[in-house]
Amino acid sequence: GEGAAEQAAAEEAAAEEGAAEGGAGKLSFGLDDVCGESRAAGLYEGDEVSFREATDAATGAVGAADVRLEAQKVNRGFVLSLRDGHGLLRGEAGGAPLSFAASSLLGVRPRDEVEYRRASDAKTGRPAAAQLRRLPAGSLVLEWVSPRWWEAVVRIAPAAPRGRGGGARDGAAQSCG
Repeated sequence: GEGAAEQAAAEEAAAEEGAAEGGAGKLSFGLDDVCGESRAAGLYEGDEVSFREATDAATGAVGAADVRLEAQKVNRGFVLSLRDGHGLLRGEAGGAPLSFAASSLLGVRPRDEVEYRRASDAKTGRPAAAQLRRLPAGSLVLEWVSPRWWEAVVRIAPAAPRGRGGGARDGAAQSCG
């Protein structure tokens, strides 16, 4: 009935609301509080913004107004998989995979390196990737080699390489001196 419709409207309004956290604490804001150029650029999770604190005269609610984008947070990662028009990517720092619409970057393939902005999926509210841009291969460091040397005894010998090269660790093996 009416109660369910009001609750749905409140949930929709909450989903459209943003939040900024800084010296003034955590303040909510809506798209109408974001200034023109910043609105056109879009605001994503991790972006740095400036704003003025405002109090709604009718409700007394305190929020952010005149929100301006100061610095974009751009993340980097690589594509894990593609299926049915959606993809998954993992950020270079690890963490849970993020979904994205494969149509947002035509010709993308698994293992492609990308830049992206962190967003929330409009349907599920889960973290997602947006504003994808392909990076040149080799842009991301996908393997870290410790400068420290270790001594050990081999208990199980590795399998013999098939054909030329040993796979992803070829570069590390070639650096032995």
